[in-house]
Amino acid sequence: MGFSFGRAVTALVTLGAPVACHPQARELLPRPLPEVSTQLAAGDVAGFVLDSTTGVPIANVSIEVRRDSSGRFVSLPVPIGTITDSLGRFHLRRVPPGSYALTARFIAYHVRFVPFTVTDTTGAIVVLGLQYFSPCPPGTPICY
Repeated sequence: MGFSFGRAVTALVTLGAPVACHPQARELLPRPLPEVSTQLAAGDVAGFVLDSTTGVPIANVSIEVRRDSSGRFVSLPVPIGTITDSLGRFHLRRVPPGSYALTARFIAYHVRFVPFTVTDTTGAIVVLGLQYFSPCPPGTPICY
């Protein structure tokens, strides 16, 4: 069974997550939508990262499993993380069963924590919307 991000985005819009907040985001998403051409096995976490304002996929975002679902740091036997590809996709394998929070970091964007759960028989699909952050006051042409 393959996983199509097209179905995930439809569900995301239905649930009112970040992409649904911005009407222009649907027009800016690449067509066809990115897909994962692999099986989502138990313990796998897959998804993609979008700019929450434009809906455009973000490449090279650092994705890590670092906290539990309540925000405390977790101690995993091996660090689990990856970087998004050119279409904003990521895939983590062999996450031990439990409740976690995915941490997404990218320069000029706010850090985002999204809770998810993995069991002995299921994985998780996570779609993240990152919000752009500028340290410059509005209207400042040059900011250091």
